[in-house]
Amino acid sequence: MRGYLQARGLAREKAELIYETTEEVTPLDDTGRPSSPAGTGKFRFEGKTLRSEYMNGANIQLEYADFGSGLRSEAHRADWSSGRWDDLSFEVKEWHHQRVDTGLAELAELYDLLKKRADPTTIATLELPLKPGGFFDATIRFLEDQVGGLAKQEGRTVEVYAAQKLEHKERKAVENRIGREATASTVFVIVGSGP
Repeated sequence: MRGYLQARGLAREKAELIYETTEEVTPLDDTGRPSSPAGTGKFRFEGKTLRSEYMNGANIQLEYADFGSGLRSEAHRADWSSGRWDDLSFEVKEWHHQRVDTGLAELAELYDLLKKRADPTTIATLELPLKPGGFFDATIRFLEDQVGGLAKQEGRTVEVYAAQKLEHKERKAVENRIGREATASTVFVIVGSGP
């Protein structure tokens, strides 16, 4: 996803603010059944020649979240409407754009608050107003990348965990430390003073 947008001219720093949220990409035919390979062929992809199976008329659904690349909805649509990526051609049959609130505060401010208390570590909890799934997971990856990048510049460490993905024992240990039960939308952010 990012590679395609970069090939269309989006700067790498901006592309890094785009996260794929599609959990599983399954090619389907026009009737909704799984597509089957029509043959094998050679394709150019990112400067390399690959030999792979291909499918005629396969439909896929891609979803992604843009956490501040600066591209407007119209620019996203125009990029995908081009229908070409190297030797691959495709057609956009449907396009949906939806604005979703992540519930994230200014991440630099969050990091500043946490690092002041990190002696040697501190933990914060965030409640995201999102349902678990691809967008929730992308928001967590974005949070970890952004706060982690700020921390790395200062030689600190950052760990970000979704409460729902922790094993029961780990989740209870963190809940005991923070003094309350976590919900399905709780995210733990741990900042340490160094490696």
